[in-house]
Amino acid sequence: MPPTVTCHVISGPLGAGKTSAILSLLQSMADAGDSAVIVNDFGRTGLDGEILKSSGRDIVIRNIPGGCLCCSSMPDLHRAFEEVLKRPGLRRILVEPSGLAIMPDLAASLRRTYAALGLRRGRVFALLNPKRTKEAHYKCLPFFTALIDHADVLVANRIDQCTTRDLAQFREWTARLRPQKLAVIETTFGKIPPELLADCGTAEEPSNRPADTRLYPVHEHTEHSGGFSTDALPPLCETRFAECLRKWAADGLDGARILRFKAVLPTASGWRLFEIAEETVQVRPVPEANGAKIDWISSTAVPDSAVREALRTHQAP
Repeated sequence: MPPTVTCHVISGPLGAGKTSAILSLLQSMADAGDSAVIVNDFGRTGLDGEILKSSGRDIVIRNIPGGCLCCSSMPDLHRAFEEVLKRPGLRRILVEPSGLAIMPDLAASLRRTYAALGLRRGRVFALLNPKRTKEAHYKCLPFFTALIDHADVLVANRIDQCTTRDLAQFREWTARLRPQKLAVIETTFGKIPPELLADCGTAEEPSNRPADTRLYPVHEHTEHSGGFSTDALPPLCETRFAECLRKWAADGLDGARILRFKAVLPTASGWRLFEIAEETVQVRPVPEANGAKIDWISSTAVPDSAVREALRTHQAP
C-alpha cells in the first residue's frame, strides 16, 4: 500500500518567521484537521508549540524543546512521528526544525524516518529575509548554502522591511539558481499559500542537493539557550518592556548578543507575545496563557536572574 501521510518541512534561520508561517497555514487550510505539527525549540520551555495551539484548529502538536532536531534532539524525532501518526485520518505532518538546524543532518534523519514509517517526503520550504540574506551569504556561509540547496520552495518573508533594491537583488540571484526551485514566493507575516502543500509526496531528495558534502560544516552549536516558566508574574507595562527589548536587541544583555528572544507574558493590556527576531522587536496579542514562558538564544550564556530582574522592574504600575 502506498504511503498516505506526507511530511513537509518549514525551515529557516532564527527569527525567519517559521512559527508564524505554520500558524498562518493552519488557519487558512480548510482541511487542517487532518494535519499534525512537530516543532523543535532550541529553547527550554516549548514556547513555539504553545503559540501554535492558538490556531484554534483541532490538530496534534508534538513539541521537542531544549535541543536541535539534527543532533541532540534527533532521537526524539522518530518517537514524535510515531506519536502523531496515531491520529486517525492523518494526511499531513508539518515539521518546524530549530533555526539552528543544519539541513544535511536533518535531511538524513528524516530520510531514515520516512523509510521506517512509510511516510512520503513532501516539500521543504526555506524562509528567508531578503534584506538580510544575500547571494554572498549563500556562496560563503555553509549554513545558508545547505538551507537553500535543500529547499524545494524559497519564501522571501518580511518583504515589507525590504527596499526595492533588496528585492531586485534577491530575485536576480534566485532566478540564477540551478536547478530552479519549484517556487519562489514573496510574502509578509510568513503567509504561505496552502495550495503549495498539494499532494506532492516523493521518495526522493531534491535534485539540487549538492553531492559534495564537504561544502557543509561540521555540526557544532556554539549558541547558548536559556528560559524559564512562571505562574507568578504580575502584569508588565507593555511599552516599557518593549523598549527594554529594543535595548537588548541593539546592545545585548549581560555582555551577550541576543540572537533570539520569545516570551508570552501578561501585561496591563492583556497577554502579549514579545519577540526579538533579526534584531527587531515585535509585540502582538495572544490568547490568555496558563503561565508566563520565556526563551532566548544568545552568543554567550545569560543568567536567568538578568531576565527576571528586567521583568521585575518593568511591571505595570
